[in-house]
Parts: sequence; structure tokens; C-alpha cells
Amino acid sequence: MKSLITKIFVVWLLVAVGGMYAQDVHFTQFFNAPMLINPGLTAMHNATSRVAVSYRNQWTTVPVPYTTFAGTIDKKIYPRYKDDHFIGVGARVLYDYAGDAHLSILDINLLGNYAMILNPSNILSIGLGLNLDRRTFRDDELRFPNQWNGDHYNPALSNREPLAGFNFLYLDLGGGINYRFQKSNRTWVNLGGAAHHFIRPKQTFYDNGDNPRLPLRLAATLMGSARLFDAVDMLLNGLWQQQNVYQEKVVSGLLRLYLNRQPGNQMAIDLGAAWRVGDAWAPLFGLHYHNWYAGLSYDVNTSAFKVATGGRGGPEFHMQYYFYRVEPLKEYKKCPVY
Repeated sequence: MKSLITKIFVVWLLVAVGGMYAQDVHFTQFFNAPMLINPGLTAMHNATSRVAVSYRNQWTTVPVPYTTFAGTIDKKIYPRYKDDHFIGVGARVLYDYAGDAHLSILDINLLGNYAMILNPSNILSIGLGLNLDRRTFRDDELRFPNQWNGDHYNPALSNREPLAGFNFLYLDLGGGINYRFQKSNRTWVNLGGAAHHFIRPKQTFYDNGDNPRLPLRLAATLMGSARLFDAVDMLLNGLWQQQNVYQEKVVSGLLRLYLNRQPGNQMAIDLGAAWRVGDAWAPLFGLHYHNWYAGLSYDVNTSAFKVATGGRGGPEFHMQYYFYRVEPLKEYKKCPVY
């Protein structure tokens, strides 16, 4: 147990080294939205299936706040008479909205994951995600230089922007791999990597010959839980992402305190903090009750942008419900009749 905890802690520290230079669709509690990071984490949990919602409201103190909502569902499918693999299937809907232009993205994602059970403690999974996305914006609250008539702003004047339209659709594809070591329901490790935007879809509202493409996004995660005492677990999580020249690194640590471990009436709380390197830190709180889980955090800016935000990054909330189903026996034999 001490060796396992030491290994988790060392890798967690390695992930923390570096800086963060980008703001994109992201969650501080990335470990509560794993299918956004890696398709190989689809259905990689102890339950049969899971339903989850996530909400983030960022930078409400500045004129261009970001609001993100996501809903996910995933499920394990066990083949009959086989116990050396299972299939994870899932779906995700994500909506992100920002700024005076009402720039938004609606993302519908279908995920599939094949998990090979190497032995009772080791699982290797490979997943794919297919996305259909729609980007939109509005210009009715925007002001353009061409609408200045030399004396005052005139909204009746054309903005003369070579726009092809105010929305476009595109397909996208991503994939990932994950290794899971599981000693028990309370002691486990997920180590994975993923790549997104294989298709590199075109990203422009203009019709001027430009052909900008969405850069490949790489991600690596380490998420683990270790039972320290009968009523205490330690959870450590690390995330690294890179897209073009931009990077994001997030680490978090929590203690899970079990208030009631009676079957059917379990209750526990999570207390800890997360650090987005070079950008923000956030206190974390989680509540488990039976099959329900709720997680809450609040970003506090530490970067130079705190001059505009006053340090108030914004709240984030996650809620999950887990379904557990007892699987039927692999083989049934009736007693012979004499």
C-alpha cells in the first residue's frame, strides 16, 4: 500500500511542473468529466452505468463571461459467457457560450470503448469518439470600424465583413487509451492518453479563402484513489493538455471522509483543492450519498488576469448518479430429475 501511494504521489508531482497559457472549454474538476478528456475512460468506473451533468460559469465579473454545460451517460456491456472483456458505450452533449458575439458551440459526441480485462486487477481500454459540432455567433451587439461615418456610429451601415454565414457544422474524431489498476473499489489508478481533432476540421465564419484548421489536442491524465484508513481515502488527479502552442496543467488532491459505510446508506465527503498551474487555484468539496455524487469548486485567479476579475474565476458544479446491476451467472445448470 505504501509503495502504491508513493508512486501515485511522485507522478502527481511530475504532472504539476510547468505553466498554463490557454483558456478553452475546460473543467477544473476534469476527473468528474473524464469522457471530455479521454474516450478510453468511457464506462471505466465501478458501476454498471452512470449519468452526469456539469456546469461552469467563468469570469462573471468581466464583460465576456464563459458558460459551459455538459451532460453525459455511459454504460458497460458485458458479452454473454465471456469475462475477459467488456464494451463501454456513451454519449455527451456539450454547450459553451461566451462574449458579446454570443459565440457558442454545440457538441454532440458518441463514444465507444473496448476494455480488455488482463486479470482481476488490470484493465486496458481503447476508445473512440465521433463528434458533430455546430458553431454560431451573432453580430447584432458588435460594432465595426466600417460603421463609423466619420461623426458617429451608424448601425445601418454595412460592416463589410466577408462572412459566409453565422453558423457552420463539422465532424470531428478523437481517440484514447487508458490503463486501470484496481486493487479494490477504493484503491485504483487510471493512467491514460488521448488525441482529439484527428480530422482537423475547418474553423472559420469567413468566405475569404482562408482555411484555418482546428489543431490537434493531446491530453494525458493520471487519476487515483488509495484507501488510507477504514474511513479515509486519498484521491490525487493530474491533467496535462497541449493544443498548438497552448498548454494546460491541472493537479488536485482530496481526502474522502466516510461518515457512514452501511450498505445502502453510505455517506462521505471530499475536501481538497486544485491548482491550474500559472492561472488559478480552487477549493474542492464533494458529497457522496448512496448512488449520488455532487462536486463543487470555485476558481480563484492567480494570473495577471486577476486585475480584471478581482481574483473571481467562477463556480463549477458536477452531479452524478451511478446504477449498479448484479450480473446473471455465466452458466446455469439445473439439477437432474431421477
